[in-house]
Amino acid sequence: MTRKVRMIPSIFIITSIFFFATPYHLYHYDFFSAINDLPKITITITSKHMENFAVHENISSPVSPMNSLLPDSISSVSILMPDWEVFDIVSPDYTHLISPHDPYICEFKTGEVSPAIPAGELQFPVRSLFKCELPKRDRRRLPFKQPILMKSSGNRNITPAPATSPEMLRWTFLVYDSLTTDDDIVLFVKGLNNRQGINRESSEFNCIFGYGGNKVIRTNVTSSIQEVFRCNRPDPSVFEEGRISVSLEIILPVPVVVPSVVYYTRPRKLKGNEKLERARVCACTVVYNVGKFLKEWVLYH
Repeated sequence: MTRKVRMIPSIFIITSIFFFATPYHLYHYDFFSAINDLPKITITITSKHMENFAVHENISSPVSPMNSLLPDSISSVSILMPDWEVFDIVSPDYTHLISPHDPYICEFKTGEVSPAIPAGELQFPVRSLFKCELPKRDRRRLPFKQPILMKSSGNRNITPAPATSPEMLRWTFLVYDSLTTDDDIVLFVKGLNNRQGINRESSEFNCIFGYGGNKVIRTNVTSSIQEVFRCNRPDPSVFEEGRISVSLEIILPVPVVVPSVVYYTRPRKLKGNEKLERARVCACTVVYNVGKFLKEWVLYH
């Protein structure tokens, strides 16, 4: 009788362990499955595709299947953003063909499709910007290939994006904007000065102006602070007609060019009116003694 009484607590303890261990096991299974779904970012650096493009918002669109597409793709460059968003920037040569009333889609290498949501424009020159979501299946397949941007339409079959598509650019390694002043050119670059309080020497870089291929003009970088790099401006007379991409070159035994979405523009001017009186501007800044940069700040914005 005593033995049976002792067995009852033992059975209760063993049953309790299995009861609580089961949800614990399931929790850890879901946790490690989620870790496997996190982005595994790799950076591919190339100097062959300099006419590239970028920007950021946090508005995700759901991935939805599409059964029919137009066969002709729209020339664009894709950037992988945080939270698995993809920004497609339309080539300046195609932007005038984009209609705000037409639906567009991004088609990925797995054949999956997500809506391409209009997200504004980039300036200098004007380029239409679309935003779509990277499907979950594509998140597990490296490298991350650029999707095909196209109109959605009826009575056509889906054709997966070709395997030869270039890799998407990364927001973490990119020349994303510029400002041409009367004296130099300011480039805004991600991925070079990553350590807080430590900036790489300006002598480690060149500023390059290219037309595509091997035809480039190089100038010295005079300043390297956080994401802001200043370059000597070439004599404008050496420039030929056409769009000229601008980027940074990392000086190594085999030089590396940072992917860029930037084109060279002439110095910006503030529109003045001699009949109006000059106005005073009062600015509160978080850095001491930066009044000399206020004009550039106004021109940039």
